[in-house]
Amino acid sequence: MKIRKIKDEDINAVVELWYEVSLEAHSFVPSEYWKKNKEAMATKYLPNSETYLALQKDTIVGFITMVDNYLAAIFVSSDMQGRGIGTELLNHIKDHRNLIQLKVYKKNSKSVNFYIKQGFQLFAEETEEVTGEIECLMKWKKLNMKDETKLFYDLTAEKTADEWYQNDILLPTIKEFASLLPEAPRVLDLGCGPGHESKRLASLGADVIGIDYSSECIRIAKERCHECEFKLMDFRHLDGSLGRFDGVFASGSLIHITPADLSDVLKNIAAILKQDGFLIMILQDGEGIHEKYSNLEVSGKILRRPVYCYAKDHLIKISSRSNLEFIKEGLLDKNLYADNWRNHIFKRIK
Repeated sequence: MKIRKIKDEDINAVVELWYEVSLEAHSFVPSEYWKKNKEAMATKYLPNSETYLALQKDTIVGFITMVDNYLAAIFVSSDMQGRGIGTELLNHIKDHRNLIQLKVYKKNSKSVNFYIKQGFQLFAEETEEVTGEIECLMKWKKLNMKDETKLFYDLTAEKTADEWYQNDILLPTIKEFASLLPEAPRVLDLGCGPGHESKRLASLGADVIGIDYSSECIRIAKERCHECEFKLMDFRHLDGSLGRFDGVFASGSLIHITPADLSDVLKNIAAILKQDGFLIMILQDGEGIHEKYSNLEVSGKILRRPVYCYAKDHLIKISSRSNLEFIKEGLLDKNLYADNWRNHIFKRIK
């Protein structure tokens, strides 16, 4: 699906989509109300607003209209509803605003629930003068990337621990990593979560320190994995306070680092690696943001925690600036590989 700005030649098609979906979604409002507003929609509202279209094979299947921070309209054609188009349109706007406000008819419970799921909060109700219908006034405020990502891991820490302490799908990967290290190596589990892979590293003889910026993950890790040391820390600001390590294990953590920040993070990792130390990076292959993993539902709400994809050639290029040399693509379970995960192994050479 493609999202682009509206053009003059799109207006008639957009108005027809708006009209047809409005009739269907608002059966409690007389149809004449929508009919008499078609001309104003085409000549006044759309030309004087910021509107983006969702296109499927050059066919308009939805649109979203903003007036400053006010969401004036979001509509998806009836035959395309339930496919995530509305969410993608809304995310497109969220990426460029810190605040969004809207009004929605209270009787339109489907839309009200959609907005709640997307992180909007109801802050007032009022009666629309023209129709006499009650409108819900709703508001969304952006959490910064760190807060929303951290919130996701805080809320899912217990569930993740229950699942992954029992799931040893990464054990062959960890054994290969351990085989590259000296006896009783000192290993940093970078973005350790609730400590499940730290425990496996320790079971192979490693002296493990796990760091994560989710306080819930660190709390659970300390409860469930007594053989490792855990610290609450944002690894984007890694320094020498932890000492130096024979290996750094980064499984599914560097995916949250923006392309602009990745080079600096890798420099910090290289700085705490011993000479000939190894770094393992397990992340998503490709470029840009992986939308599937970036928008996940937790406790009935969609949390956006950007997941960045990185191709091997790009990683090799930027890692070389930090004296990290690509060694090989390491072992990884075939199901994880099929889901586009990759295991890259680097070595500090200077």
